Amino acid sequence: MKIAKYLRRIDWTADSRLYSLSTKLDGHSYIIVTATKSDFSEPETLIFGADERGNPIDFEELPGTGVGSINHDAAIIKAGYTPFYN
Repeated sequence: MKIAKYLRRIDWTADSRLYSLSTKLDGHSYIIVTATKSDFSEPETLIFGADERGNPIDFEELPGTGVGSINHDAAIIKAGYTPFYN
């Protein structure tokens, strides 16, 4: 079972959270999952690669990213991981 362990919130304008992964996702051991809704677009939940401090590696959207909902757990599950909160 692949696990995405919640580490902490990230200080961004959107609801953003840092997770460590038991198995890399497209080469990343850490991800930021951010959920946002702007006045000009549909709600979306995005996944980006990050370092262990919560800095984005780049802003390439990773598997699990989706438009139409704001749901961190659903994005993690869609990427093939089980969310874990300790």
